[in-house]
Amino acid sequence: MTYVLPTLIGGCLIFLLLATQKNTIKSILGFGVSALVGSGCLLVANQIGFALGLNLYTCLTVGILGIPGFLGLLALSIFL
Repeated sequence: MTYVLPTLIGGCLIFLLLATQKNTIKSILGFGVSALVGSGCLLVANQIGFALGLNLYTCLTVGILGIPGFLGLLALSIFL
């Protein structure tokens, strides 16, 4: 029951993404590749010693924003 609102918001965002993109398969695959590469970067940063959690939200942040998202998460882990 606690996941109803995030699920609805996520579904609406996915629908808007699919509705606005011409090359939806290409953009979804690009997002997936970006999220996988970002997850790998998060794992490497954890191995080095940075306290970055590997969860849904950090993967989405890195997947959507790319390298600036990863650097932003890294800066937040350093300063917070």
